[in-house]
Amino acid sequence: MAPIYKKQIMKIIKLLFLLVFISGCELPAYDVDKEAVQFKKENPTAYSTIKFEDRNIHYLKYGNPTAQPVVFVHGSPGSLGGWIRYINDPELNKKFYLISIDRPGFGNSGFGISEPSIDKQAEALYAVIEAEKLTNPILVGHSLGGPVIARMAMNHPDQIYGLVFVAASVSPDLEETKWFQYPARWFGIKQIIPTELRVCNEEIMALKENLIEMLPMWSKIKAKTIIIHGDEDDLVPIANKDFLLKQLNPAVITDVVVIDKMNHFIPWKKPFLIKQAIIKLKRN
Repeated sequence: MAPIYKKQIMKIIKLLFLLVFISGCELPAYDVDKEAVQFKKENPTAYSTIKFEDRNIHYLKYGNPTAQPVVFVHGSPGSLGGWIRYINDPELNKKFYLISIDRPGFGNSGFGISEPSIDKQAEALYAVIEAEKLTNPILVGHSLGGPVIARMAMNHPDQIYGLVFVAASVSPDLEETKWFQYPARWFGIKQIIPTELRVCNEEIMALKENLIEMLPMWSKIKAKTIIIHGDEDDLVPIANKDFLLKQLNPAVITDVVVIDKMNHFIPWKKPFLIKQAIIKLKRN
């Protein structure tokens, strides 16, 4: 086969995998990328890195350092820049100390080196809380960030003050491995898939097992909790909201917000609802 045809075939294969992966992974917030780049240029000292085991964990801290901290955890794929409009919100960064973290495998936290264990991801992010000496933090987790903040609250129930689950993928019964996820791990194919989508696939492939492991631990959560979900979420079904209501102690649930005709991308389409949730959970 002529080299030119091989290249064309590879491009077609890559395009096909991109299309099917886009249907299974959370698209990064490309529309806020420029804002994130500009913010970093204007605030270079707001970024820090700590060492956790054999990996660097990169994060952004901004706002009022004497106020209650809010920690934002992105989905899959994604990066800390996806939350930049919250970090840059004048009301939020006056009332809170805002922290956004690159989860392991994304951004500058070992990009491309996935961490399939939700427990290890949670401990890596909790290491930031310890390093910054944060007290009574509110954790905000979108999509796969949801199980990560849940595990943090399970592992450290007395240290986490509040939780905001945004379209969180938390129910093991709702996690189904799709046909295209298997060949995406094969040698020769995984090399042509964009790095962030490969890491996304590796995380999602391991998610069900992680969520099963967490099943007996939900009763450990003591943090005040708000659940936000769209009723037309094709990536993370709204039944995940029902799972949370069943697993959590009713006493910790502060509010449940179901958004009519809303898909998975709540952080960028309905930011005011997340902002309201954070303010509602604020410690008096």
